[in-house]
Amino acid sequence: MANNKVTRKREAQLNPTTRLVDKVVTMKLPVSYESTILHEYLTYSQGTMLAMFERLGGLLRMLSKDAKLTESVRVWQTLNLDICKKQLSEITTRREMPVMGMDIELPEINTPDSYKVDFIASHPIAHDMVKLIKSVSDELRENEALYMGGVIDDSDYESLKAQAVKVLSGVVDRIAKATFPGKRDGGGYSPELLAKYIRNGNRLEFADVPPNVRDIISEYAQATNQAESSPDTQKVIESGPDTQKVVESSPDTQKVIESSPDTQKVIESSPDKQKVVEEPKTKKAVVKKSSAKGKSETPKVEAA
Repeated sequence: MANNKVTRKREAQLNPTTRLVDKVVTMKLPVSYESTILHEYLTYSQGTMLAMFERLGGLLRMLSKDAKLTESVRVWQTLNLDICKKQLSEITTRREMPVMGMDIELPEINTPDSYKVDFIASHPIAHDMVKLIKSVSDELRENEALYMGGVIDDSDYESLKAQAVKVLSGVVDRIAKATFPGKRDGGGYSPELLAKYIRNGNRLEFADVPPNVRDIISEYAQATNQAESSPDTQKVIESGPDTQKVVESSPDTQKVIESSPDTQKVIESSPDKQKVVEEPKTKKAVVKKSSAKGKSETPKVEAA
């Protein structure tokens, strides 16, 4: 049987621009770097990276009249970058250990002129992104010099590459998952929805944090759980790359919200009844009701 699966070719994301260009004041942030590993990552991910930092910038704008909420977002972002700093320090330690006490003469390294990118951003938070890129570049430059000097082999180089990419992709992935509540039904992103979510008493969450750096966010995570729980209610959020599940429980009721890019499903349960509302991407709400326990009703469906 023929394999009809089409492999989608990755497209380069060169010199990305904020979606707000020509709508608000923007700035040009030129960045040069000296790492082949970093160049390979940025070639295909620089647009996504800018878009995620711009998301946080848009959220800060929406919350700018509330100093407390603004500070909570900034605290989250600081911790997000602290995770990267700790991961980079681990790469530094790994680099320094094999050459400790050795007298090494390394060759002169030539960097291609193409190792640069111009970001067009609309919010100062993009400076965090630039500083992160430069920090990663400085560390990788030292490691790649050891590789070119024959101090580390190809296997070590590939391991280093995977570790470095995790630093950069991790910060982007955490922003994407933390801002998931701003996704519209159907997949579009709305800063207004995310701001509403934060104003309703929620905080940005951390998802898929590596075990070796979880201590950085432990205090924040504990404070978030306390803010979202009370003696009578409890809220649990489970996030994945494309889905989110929110469970709100109290002594008499439970509400489950399951969201994906295509649908949102809300299940409200109490001792006597259950209500399910499902909203597909192209249909109106589909409502199913069950009556008091021991009785049943034929589900009522409203077609598109």
